[in-house]
Amino acid sequence: MVPDRLLRARSSPGLDEAVSTHFDECQGFDLLKATFTRHSFPRRFHETYVLELVDAGVDEFECRGETHRAESGWLVLINPGEVHTGRSAGARSLSYRSLYPRANLMTEIVNDLGQRGDCIPCFADVVVRDPELARHMSTMLCELEQPSSSLEVESCVYGFLARLLLRQGFACRTVRPGDRDHKALQRVRAHMRARQSQRISLAELAALTPWTSFHFLRMFCLAEGLPPHEYLLSLRIERAKKLLREAMPIAEVAQVTGFADQSHLTRCFKSRVGVPPGRFAGLRISRIKTRSRSLQAANFED
Repeated sequence: MVPDRLLRARSSPGLDEAVSTHFDECQGFDLLKATFTRHSFPRRFHETYVLELVDAGVDEFECRGETHRAESGWLVLINPGEVHTGRSAGARSLSYRSLYPRANLMTEIVNDLGQRGDCIPCFADVVVRDPELARHMSTMLCELEQPSSSLEVESCVYGFLARLLLRQGFACRTVRPGDRDHKALQRVRAHMRARQSQRISLAELAALTPWTSFHFLRMFCLAEGLPPHEYLLSLRIERAKKLLREAMPIAEVAQVTGFADQSHLTRCFKSRVGVPPGRFAGLRISRIKTRSRSLQAANFED
């Protein structure tokens, strides 16, 4: 049976506001609707894709070593693991909606489109000006914001993602053993994931590579786009999001993810996600039940 519940979280009212919705369909994905005037996102990455539609204002951000600007009606396409920032630029507040599909879902779609099974699609362009594609994305996002069945959600999301991949194009990134440097950094990333809730020293990570601590630090920053401590923080935030969706108490989440305390988690989480963990945890509501009540009301009126 397809799960029929979602998770909503709203930031504090004011100049900066964000609503995050989690869907269980399509292997699980998030939808963020945000308006920011003052908030600025620090360097961080997501384990999912970031597919953003700018509704108003200008989104200015760093990604792939360059500064990008996306205006109203433009799309932003960020691949999993790509380090990026985010802020409002210009006189107007920045308003946007973002979809965060998992890499496995995108791989499944490109496989259905005829690509080999180990293909992880990667978009070449970070900012895209395509009015037709923007209209399709806006229509999909509007549909997701309405009470709907799981079948409707899945049909809507699969349809748009297939259209995006076919229209925008992509390169395949495959998971294969790399050269010596790549393998060394792979060991480091695996070690950080396995021990992300514990204290990790620079010397400990460098010992997994053939380099000195200083040389390792340089190599890691070049490869990942941010230093090891910020990479580790992003890992902890991603895990905290998963645990909060599972209704784990915030204080316990802070403890198991390696934060000093709940306030430390709250500061870091709000900075990188846009909403505090208490709001992100939110309340679960049933979309199918809401839809059923609407149908029952319509039948009663008939």
